[in-house]
Amino acid sequence: MQTVQQLPTQTIPPEVPKDASAGEIKAPVQKVILPLTGLRFFPLMAIVWHHSRDRFTFMHGFADDVTFVHGVAFFFVLSGFMLAYRYDYVKDVGTSLHFFLARTARLWPMHVMCIMLLLFLIPEVFKVKGEQVPIFFCNLFLLHSWVPLYSYFFSFNGPSWSSATLSFFDFAFPLIFLTAKRSWALVLGITASFVVVMITICNLMHLPMADPMSPSVHGLVYINPLARLLEFTGGVIAALAFLKYKSHYKLGPVKSTVLEAGILGLVLYIIFNSHHWQSVLTPFLTEPGAFWIHNSGSIFIPCALLIMLIATESGRIAKFLGTKGMVELGEMSFALYMLHGVFIAYFTVNFHDETSPTNAFFFFASLLIAAHLFHNYIVQPIRKQVLKHGTTLLARKWPAPPRKPSTKKPKTKEKIIRERLIFATEVAVFAVVTYFAMPTIEQITPVQAEAIAAAAEVRDINFQPWLECKSVSATSSGNKVNVNTVWKSLSDQSVDYYVTMLVHDKGGAVLGFASYKLDGRHQKISQGTIWSDKVAINVSSEYAANVSIKLTQGRKRKLVEPAASAATSPTKDTIVVPVVPQIACK
Repeated sequence: MQTVQQLPTQTIPPEVPKDASAGEIKAPVQKVILPLTGLRFFPLMAIVWHHSRDRFTFMHGFADDVTFVHGVAFFFVLSGFMLAYRYDYVKDVGTSLHFFLARTARLWPMHVMCIMLLLFLIPEVFKVKGEQVPIFFCNLFLLHSWVPLYSYFFSFNGPSWSSATLSFFDFAFPLIFLTAKRSWALVLGITASFVVVMITICNLMHLPMADPMSPSVHGLVYINPLARLLEFTGGVIAALAFLKYKSHYKLGPVKSTVLEAGILGLVLYIIFNSHHWQSVLTPFLTEPGAFWIHNSGSIFIPCALLIMLIATESGRIAKFLGTKGMVELGEMSFALYMLHGVFIAYFTVNFHDETSPTNAFFFFASLLIAAHLFHNYIVQPIRKQVLKHGTTLLARKWPAPPRKPSTKKPKTKEKIIRERLIFATEVAVFAVVTYFAMPTIEQITPVQAEAIAAAAEVRDINFQPWLECKSVSATSSGNKVNVNTVWKSLSDQSVDYYVTMLVHDKGGAVLGFASYKLDGRHQKISQGTIWSDKVAINVSSEYAANVSIKLTQGRKRKLVEPAASAATSPTKDTIVVPVVPQIACK
């Protein structure tokens, strides 16, 4: 029997390998470096922040030059490192199949849950019929990142493109891992050649950088799994180097902390400057080549170095990342990453952009609680069942990797009751926080309403017996059309209305739109309550001529027609407001 060396306290000890001479299978070493689990939270949270900030107007323009999408590259490198370190037993068909099962059980349940949420919460947008059927099945089976079209790789839950790319990395891992164990240079050369091929294709085909209707550089260089495989491979090789050389270098806590801070500073420096480097390098490397350097090439090697250093668990930063709270955040970070796409889609479809930092706080708090609930109470139980039954099925032909016997004690009745109380409390807190995350009406005084109406192009449109639109104004500024409406309740009621705004050019073509609920909380208001709504519609305002506004009511979106006036369209169900250029104040 081989002995097990004492490992650092932050590392879950591996199983004891069985004696191969006795005819038994040598046990795989399934290890987890806890600081790396905690580290996983930060790159994924950077992406969540990057996507979510568009929901809140007070964040617009903030840190636009910062490359938050480097979090994707960081996560790909980290995934390669953690898989090579944890699943280093992969060597043949049997162990590869058990590895594929473990990875499918981790990725797929959360992916499917997000699709189901979108179909249930936003059925008017996400449907499975007609031309959406092939897109749906491509997305469902995590193949959509291979299709360089926006309608595919950003279909349904937008962030899931990275899960599709990661699923290919999982499929390729045994080959990459076994090849890398023989020759680091060979596997790096092959995966780097894929990047060159993708960049060359973009140049030869003169593809646009981004185009919602055709293949683009974005689809082939940023999304496509072959273009991102080098980052994952870099993580695999970093893990092999770590395992090979970690015993040769012993760093104390002070030296480790200094090195951690130095490499982290380098990573942050690249994050803050790579956007500028892209414009500088474009004349020399072509636009697709500079785009790859900006998003991937400049960051993956420093990320690998930082991950290797954190894996030693010597420095203060590693100690912090290995704390219980950070490990918990790291474990639920994938659920957080996947759910944020659902949250953004739901809020975007149902509400206009918010101006309140309070709403932003409740939005992120609600997202964090939802991620914790899904990870602990939905995804993890499903994952365990998939592993249990899948392992039993595979073990008929390929013996299951031996696992360390569980040391968990059976749950007592008191512990079960306590867990259920915690779950119920968490659900209740989630409901309250989500309620306050919903945008609501901003009440104003009659004096404020008259001041706003004084500069409005349209006034006093009645939606008897429910509402009066006291004024509407639409102004163009830059690449936005800003619509300011003032509403007054004509009765005691619950605010359950849905507004649709379309921006038209002089020929009547639609340039952009916004649709939202007047009050996400459906509050009860009294007769005479007045409130204001401000909506910014991203559109080429240079060509904007007017904005048409429709009002519907209830879950079935029943049309509420305004009283006929000079401001209504010929169909008498739409308010039409001219767009006036905004005069800049000097």
